[in-house]
Amino acid sequence: MNRILTIIAAAAAVVIMAGCTSVNTNDVAKEAPVKIEEMVFKPDYSLVGDVSGSAKANCLFGIITWGVNEFADNAFVETNSSSGFPLFKIVDGVTAAKRGATYKACESGKVDYVLGAKYRVDTEDYFVFKKISCTVSGTGAKLNGLTK
Repeated sequence: MNRILTIIAAAAAVVIMAGCTSVNTNDVAKEAPVKIEEMVFKPDYSLVGDVSGSAKANCLFGIITWGVNEFADNAFVETNSSSGFPLFKIVDGVTAAKRGATYKACESGKVDYVLGAKYRVDTEDYFVFKKISCTVSGTGAKLNGLTK
């Protein structure tokens, strides 16, 4: 029994002393100087002239909005115009009317943007029901491309 323990101890000592060593040298992966340039593009617009458009929206209880079927999404910066529901975004009637009017102005003038947009919003408020009319006017601009 003593002899078996001595053999096992000797085998364990050989395994521990020999061990495995791996050396990985890679001279190719040294740091190479890299220069990254940021490319800045500027939009190239051509002004078309004055454009205008109007739209009407209806709003029930401040939640359900209808009347605007075609609209310009992300046409302007919205502040405090939507609810905080995480699953879906509720757009109020004023924002829907503004988006619809912006779309109509762009379509009628064959332009991509309305620069210096001025909105006139008329609201008939019946407490639970609102009729919202919006008219937008401004200078139409067509995007020709991007320049460096």
